[in-house]
Amino acid sequence: MDRIDHSTATEAHQFTEGNPALGVPATVVTEKWLNGVQEELVGIIAGAGIVLDAEDTTQLGQAISFMIANYARTRLTEDIVVTVGPGGDFSSITQAISFLSRTYYSAGDGYIATVLLRSGFVWAESVALSCAFLPWVSIASEDAVVQVQRSAIPDGAAVFAGDRCIMPELLAPLAMDSSGTAGSHIGIHLIGSVLSMSGGFRDGDWRNIVVQSNSSLSATGCDFSGAGDIGVYVQDSRAVIDSSDVSSCATNGIMGMRSSFISAASSNADNCGVGMKANMGAVITAWSSHAVNCATYGYHAADLGQMQVTSADASGAGTYGYCVTSGAMLNRRASTGSYSQALITPTTHGIIF
Repeated sequence: MDRIDHSTATEAHQFTEGNPALGVPATVVTEKWLNGVQEELVGIIAGAGIVLDAEDTTQLGQAISFMIANYARTRLTEDIVVTVGPGGDFSSITQAISFLSRTYYSAGDGYIATVLLRSGFVWAESVALSCAFLPWVSIASEDAVVQVQRSAIPDGAAVFAGDRCIMPELLAPLAMDSSGTAGSHIGIHLIGSVLSMSGGFRDGDWRNIVVQSNSSLSATGCDFSGAGDIGVYVQDSRAVIDSSDVSSCATNGIMGMRSSFISAASSNADNCGVGMKANMGAVITAWSSHAVNCATYGYHAADLGQMQVTSADASGAGTYGYCVTSGAMLNRRASTGSYSQALITPTTHGIIF
């Protein structure tokens, strides 16, 4: 970039409005100068990994803030791996994530920093993140399942994310052991945050995963079975858990509350207290799923909840395979199992069709 160099500029290469009385012309704003300014500004924005948007007038400020926050950090220009556990680079996941956050930043180039849990590693910590932006980090394991040591986790969560956190992708399947005292442990707890995972969390003594307050969960094909209370609890949030296992949970395999949307197509909710429940206006779609041999209901829509469970199987339920209460709606077309009222017959409880 250079200062304006047109002949109508001042000797100091500055702009002037001119002076007609003295025959001094106003400075001509040249194509070269305007393009130079444009490309300098665009370069700052693009260098921060921000896609140009003509409708967003805050992008330069965003880019400057990003660069200040990432001062002294190295841009990630290749895939890297750090190890945690026996013989690894770090002894805890918290240490590894802290190191990556302090040392690197991503400009959205697609490079991934993997936290690899070494064989034999036991998850004995509560990993808590807030306001973090870590979609460029993933957590994987050399073992088929990572054991979470319940006695090392206070009544809280093995993984917690809050305040608009974009979590590392969780590839490692987790399972809570029976050490210590059973209580109100949560496997994974999201508050206003985003998580993508492909392993799951099972055998928690209370709830395997809680998704709250405008959070988003992407967890197709995961294992959330064996919870002491609820496998997947979603409140005022969105969760995609198609083809997942939420079986053998004491109270509910899946519970949706209030303004939540849950997709659980082809999922397994067998042998739960209630396989799946949409409550207080929540919506659950679970085509081709099954909730066989549940203690009370296979599928329960309550308090204006809505369920779409066509081609499902709720046979063997202790009370009803399909139940509506308090103005709810349940579509169980082409499904197997008993129902709490006559089909296509509106009542104060709702309607099943």
